[in-house]
Amino acid sequence: MVTGRLARRLYEHPELGPRFLATLEEMVDTHWDEATLLAEVDRMESLITPLLSAEERPATLDAIEAKRTFIEGRRAAIAAEIAMGPLSTLAPERDEICASVVGTVTGSFSTTWDTLAVEDLFTTGTGTINATVEEAMPAITPVGAKIGLGTEAEQRGRAVLTLAGVIDPATVLVAFVVTDVDNITPGILALDWVEVEASLYLFNPMTGGVFPFGFLVDGTLELTEASTVDPSPVVGTFEASIFQL
Repeated sequence: MVTGRLARRLYEHPELGPRFLATLEEMVDTHWDEATLLAEVDRMESLITPLLSAEERPATLDAIEAKRTFIEGRRAAIAAEIAMGPLSTLAPERDEICASVVGTVTGSFSTTWDTLAVEDLFTTGTGTINATVEEAMPAITPVGAKIGLGTEAEQRGRAVLTLAGVIDPATVLVAFVVTDVDNITPGILALDWVEVEASLYLFNPMTGGVFPFGFLVDGTLELTEASTVDPSPVVGTFEASIFQL
């Protein structure tokens, strides 16, 4: 499994390869306590499951059970790896993961707090989106916007701003912006995936298909009007570079 470039160089080192295997064996013998780990999974499950919605429950319980299976089988998997000893023939290196700038995007939005649950965001706000990828994209209009508290597991309790602009009947450009609720006040925020997370997707309303288009970084989100008191206006602009892997 040593397919990463740095891990591979360390593993192939005449001293570090055997040292890695010895440390791995020591960690399994000393720290890998299945009973303690499984008890901790049980404890966290008891905290989480009462808060799950009916929609979230099946996938979450499946993920928890997969974690139990991983813990129960990990000792045997590592023991098999150690038993093989330092390998002279390794799996091929994986391709580099490289992000590159493919364009830029700017836009504006005007919506109202606590509209995220509204399905048709074209009824809850307006805005503009202008994107350039090699060349300017076709006119994106109309643009709708909505904002509120996220309900997905990874967004729950955070503010989620959604903008969507129609490129053609089969292509809608969607921007998702996620940040802490405390940031929804007038001011300028960095689009850096620390203070603010932002992504672009393409949505086909005819098929329901959603396709990742890129990450928004090296930019800013400026809120000129913003409050989490319902129904307060949330108005602002953004500009960023589009990164793709």
